[in-house]
Amino acid sequence: MSKTLRTPVKPDQLIKTLTTYKTALPVLKALRLVHRFGQGPQVHITKLPAEILLLIEDTIIETQRRNHNEDLMMWHPYGIESDFACFESKCEPRDHWVEEEDLWDYADPVSDCKSCEKEMAEGTYSKLNCDLRCTKDTVEPCGTCVEGEMGAHGCERNCYGKWKDAVNRYAQGTDHNWEFHEERKGAWLARIDKTKKGAFLPYKRMLEEHFGLEVYLANTVVDGNNEERWPKHKNYRWHPEAERQTTLCYLTLPKRLGPKGAFDADDRYGDIPESPNAAQAIQVDMHSLSITDEQRRRFQRALKTLGLVVYLHPSQAHAYTATPDLSLEEDSDGENGSDEDSDAAAGEWPRLLLLVKSS
Repeated sequence: MSKTLRTPVKPDQLIKTLTTYKTALPVLKALRLVHRFGQGPQVHITKLPAEILLLIEDTIIETQRRNHNEDLMMWHPYGIESDFACFESKCEPRDHWVEEEDLWDYADPVSDCKSCEKEMAEGTYSKLNCDLRCTKDTVEPCGTCVEGEMGAHGCERNCYGKWKDAVNRYAQGTDHNWEFHEERKGAWLARIDKTKKGAFLPYKRMLEEHFGLEVYLANTVVDGNNEERWPKHKNYRWHPEAERQTTLCYLTLPKRLGPKGAFDADDRYGDIPESPNAAQAIQVDMHSLSITDEQRRRFQRALKTLGLVVYLHPSQAHAYTATPDLSLEEDSDGENGSDEDSDAAAGEWPRLLLLVKSS
């Protein structure tokens, strides 16, 4: 078992924002050099106080991040988010085509209502005026409308939602769907590879050099004893239950040794040992931690500069808090594992966790 203080964030967001930060680094370095060593009567930047310089740096990073996000507004099957979605089994079969138009011939436009028929004929189809969409009077709204805006573009019951369902059903039965899906799952594992030749190594070095932090990544699957903690997702219907998994990501203070990424267990049904992915995080009482102000500021600066928020995966939300002697105290409400628990983790940061890995 490994005991290390950590702050959880979303792994795909961490990679995205570190990519943006890497792009902004040359401009930041030039700005710092001119501010420190600039010469001449017109080099007024040398007179700026450090506080103003930091604000300029924040503006540069935010502009770069905004431009980067605009470039990724359209779903792309080779992007960071799509790779992670495939790994987590949150993708749709139609997402596995570079050109979705390749599927259109296999799913005729669905227009079960007069409003959509009229808009399609006029070429003004908006998806929002469908007579079949969920409304506030719908007794049991679809899953998307329960979680988001009622009757919006993602409604599963409007004509467009039915058309997407038809496209997905066709796409799911193709060899390309599963081949591409497995390829993107492998691409995600390659993205988080921290070995000497792994794709994550440059990001690892960047965190250490610029923020004094390390990152720990652990793949984990659904805990069969606590399935209720695992968050629901509408696209799970396109995937086997056994494929539900995620990557836990933690910013952590530098350490000499870290836990393994999986634990070995005896196979009760054969001679071949199994190595399932499993991880568990326990919240630590922050008021009793021996962490310095300088160490705390490392987490705060990293989250602020990189535009990250604390995110605790709902499967890791437990009604227990670890004390300094590693004993566990149950919370008064005794509730576990909901999205609200994950959101609440962002209220007090850096939220430090005790990640437990069996080996």
